[in-house]
Amino acid sequence: MKKGKFYLTTAITYTSGKPHVGNTYEIVLSDVIARAKRLEGYDVVFQTGTDEHGEKIELKAEAAGVTPKQFVDDVAKEIKDIWTMMNASFDRFVRTKRSKEAFIIVQMSLISFATSSTNCLGVTPAASALSSIFSPCSSVPV
Repeated sequence: MKKGKFYLTTAITYTSGKPHVGNTYEIVLSDVIARAKRLEGYDVVFQTGTDEHGEKIELKAEAAGVTPKQFVDDVAKEIKDIWTMMNASFDRFVRTKRSKEAFIIVQMSLISFATSSTNCLGVTPAASALSSIFSPCSSVPV
């Protein structure tokens, strides 16, 4: 029996290089939460992704002798491949290189999904994985 909807998102990983232990730790913790909530009967949407903008990326791409687009495509693929290899159960992998309009549509659809579930008043549904653990409302999806 489904208990309702549960929305889980991570910080988006910056694509200036390979993911570091903090990025990976967050994915592992988020995956544990997503799997536990699915076992409890919640309809879970687990989203992660990459941040692909910034001067640092341009500089790293120049140093690597590739375009910024090629650089972030390669790094984003590596990040997604690592988390897929780890069997992380994310449902959506969002890349901010997409147009602002597409990114906004994805975010709005996820917020709509999250806010349609039963939440505690005053708790932001689009919270990070760790805030869902420390929610002021015990056993209520954030």
